[in-house]
Amino acid sequence: MLNNAIYKSALFLGAGAVEHRTGTTELKSLGGLYRQMPITGLCFVICSCAISGIWPLNGYISKEMVIDGCLATGYKIFAIAAWIGAIFTFASFLKAMHSIFFGEKNNALPPIKEVGLPMLIPMIIPAFLCILFGLCGNMPLGTISRFVSVEQMHCPASHPLNLFNITSGITILCLIAAFLLHRYGWLKNNKKAYLASEVVHNMPVLHAIYQLAERKVFDIYEQTIKFVRIFALALYWGFDRSSDWIYEKFIVESGHKIIDALRAIHRGFLSNYVGWIFAGMVVIAVFVFIF
Repeated sequence: MLNNAIYKSALFLGAGAVEHRTGTTELKSLGGLYRQMPITGLCFVICSCAISGIWPLNGYISKEMVIDGCLATGYKIFAIAAWIGAIFTFASFLKAMHSIFFGEKNNALPPIKEVGLPMLIPMIIPAFLCILFGLCGNMPLGTISRFVSVEQMHCPASHPLNLFNITSGITILCLIAAFLLHRYGWLKNNKKAYLASEVVHNMPVLHAIYQLAERKVFDIYEQTIKFVRIFALALYWGFDRSSDWIYEKFIVESGHKIIDALRAIHRGFLSNYVGWIFAGMVVIAVFVFIF
């Protein structure tokens, strides 16, 4: 959680700095900004590598701790999911870095210069922490352990040279696969970095998943809103409107019908009343005789 807050906030700040200078967030409209915004670009690259789990940054330690924890407790499926996620995470941030700061410069953009210190310092500090907490992973863990009651807090990748284990080896292979995937997509789409992920989007199974994601099927908020709307409509038509119909339509209309029927019976003729009295007496007599 700590590492995620550090590098992700810096990435948002970097994206904001780019938008502040260029006036756009469209990847296809950007490119080659590293020369004009070198400090922003460096911070963005460091934090992109950190969130992707690149050694020896803090994201690498976090990812290895999570994967080691999954394997140690027997939840191998989550470790596999983390490795698969590492491929797509690094591929997506390679696309972002390549599209924004590297590649060909978009000549349609106005002259661009680096943002000022009030915007740079909030990016530089977390980028520095990504390196510091990567090289000295036990520093934040030791502080956290003073406030959190745990049996054992161990950082498997606390030393920057701790690469020689199976977990790290598989992670490195995943990162290499992500780089090759990005390069393949980049070459396949006429060296347009913003289209590098199209090869992933068009894969047979993933294509269907992306289509569902575009329709926000996996968005918990959107699905909850749909449920609330359905529930609200059910209450509206099933309770509110139905109650109004019963009290305002059915009962009122039924009362009118009964009144009209009674008016039709009561015409003011004595013979009619005598006939109804006689008929009522017959009904009462039959009822008494039967029961």
